This record gives sequence, structure tokens and C-alpha cells, in this order.
Amino acid sequence: MDQKIATLNIPCGLLLSVTDVDPDYVRLDISMADGTFAGRADVYESPGLAATLAAELRGFPQSPTDRREVVLGSFDPAVAGGGLHLMFRCLDRSWILVAGPRE
Repeated sequence: MDQKIATLNIPCGLLLSVTDVDPDYVRLDISMADGTFAGRADVYESPGLAATLAAELRGFPQSPTDRREVVLGSFDPAVAGGGLHLMFRCLDRSWILVAGPRE
């Protein structure tokens, strides 16, 4: 008997949604998928997050070797929420986004 293996096509993308705003913090729901794997994290950041991200990513990519890293939230178990380490790098004169745990 032939068995068929089901495959799942997960759309690629990164979605950052602001879910709570306070004078002391911004809470984000971050979802990301690469076509095969998907994940999400709730992170807490400072209210100046938008300006910080804009400064970190301004002009990207400037060359094929350009590489930027951004850490959102915290990986400290004593801090509420979670963390996400985003790496932006060039590949074949275009750019891709890779996310993974901070080492």
C-alpha cells in the first residue's frame, strides 16, 4: 500500500504587531516563517523601538557584504516575554532575513 506524505507550504514572512502600549514599554507579537518552519514570540521593548529599528536598518543593504543584527525583547528568564535575534544579510545581490535564537 502506497502511503502519501502530506507537505505543508508555509508562506514566508515577518509580521510585527503592536499588542500593547504603555509609557514604559511596547508589547509586540512577532511571527516569522521561512517556508518550512514558523514561530512566534511576544516581546517587550522600549517605547523608542521604531526609531531604534529605523536607525539600525537605515540604508540596508549598502553592499553585498552588509550584515545587520537586531535583538528584540530579552532572553533573560527573569524578564517577562521572550526574545528574538534577527540577522539581516545579503545573498546574491539581494537581501534575506534570517531569525533564530541568540547565542
